[in-house]
Amino acid sequence: MHINQRKQFFDELSREKLDRQTKIAARDAENVAQILSGGFSLDGMTFEDENGHQLIEIDLGKNKG
Repeated sequence: MHINQRKQFFDELSREKLDRQTKIAARDAENVAQILSGGFSLDGMTFEDENGHQLIEIDLGKNKG
């Protein structure tokens, strides 16, 4: 996926899921998911590419749980 497509994907996903309850997980080398956060509202997501370093920022709001 091209960088502009990634940015557009995260922009659209952010708008579609705004204020919805979220769960954030990270996967390790063995593809095992570890829950990092859950129950918070989604305030937004951004994707940036600076000097070849890609960054996804996820902003969460209040816990809805």
